[in-house]
Amino acid sequence: MNVRKSISLHLQSAIADSDKLLQTLTSVTESLAVADHECDLAIKKFDTEKCRSEELEKQLKFFNCELSRASLRMIELVRCRDYRAIDVNVAEQQVVLRNEQIKQLEVEVERIQNLVFSLAAECAKTVEKYRQAQREE
Repeated sequence: MNVRKSISLHLQSAIADSDKLLQTLTSVTESLAVADHECDLAIKKFDTEKCRSEELEKQLKFFNCELSRASLRMIELVRCRDYRAIDVNVAEQQVVLRNEQIKQLEVEVERIQNLVFSLAAECAKTVEKYRQAQREE
């Protein structure tokens, strides 16, 4: 009778341990799913910011070309005596405006690059957590 009772207690203990392990595995699986989803979101956000950064770089190149054109136009206008004063003022205003726009774009590009680096770091942390959770299993 004691042997049966002992076996029964061992079986109950084994079943309880098995249930705990199942709960732990379920919890880890859910955590991994959440981490995977967060990683996917971070990657999508990174891709979006990367596209935006590339678009801003294109705009910056465009404004640099416009600045070059404005500078060439200013030189051309200086050569024209009749319209010299008026055209030079207009060209200078365009150069100042373009320079301000370029400065704003450079600040925005830097902000986006910092955000991209931050997102990459977050993604790396999430991946590391995921890998660590897998190792712990």
